[in-house]
Amino acid sequence: MRLIRLAVLAALLALPLMSWGAVRNFPLNIRTGVMEAFDFPYMTVSGKIYRLAPGAKIRDQGNVIVQPVMVRGTGAVAFNFDQRGQLWGIWILTLEEIADLKARGYTFETK
Repeated sequence: MRLIRLAVLAALLALPLMSWGAVRNFPLNIRTGVMEAFDFPYMTVSGKIYRLAPGAKIRDQGNVIVQPVMVRGTGAVAFNFDQRGQLWGIWILTLEEIADLKARGYTFETK
């Protein structure tokens, strides 16, 4: 009985580790670039200035939705647009995701 409890406890403790480091699945219509500046409601990505759509979602490397005031610095991002051409989804990428997207043909150039 004690061995079963230990096995169940070990399995429960290992669950969070299974998803750690996993590459996120992105929509098929994403674009990639380097976020150079963020001045709400505008974001500069690879030399182009985009406006955030109302209700846009920004996700950090842990896939947690963050408020625009929490976005700091620069880095590689994946993004997509709404029907009006405004930024709708922004994903701040991890090094593993950058490598995976580069292997699939995406570029991260600054202009």
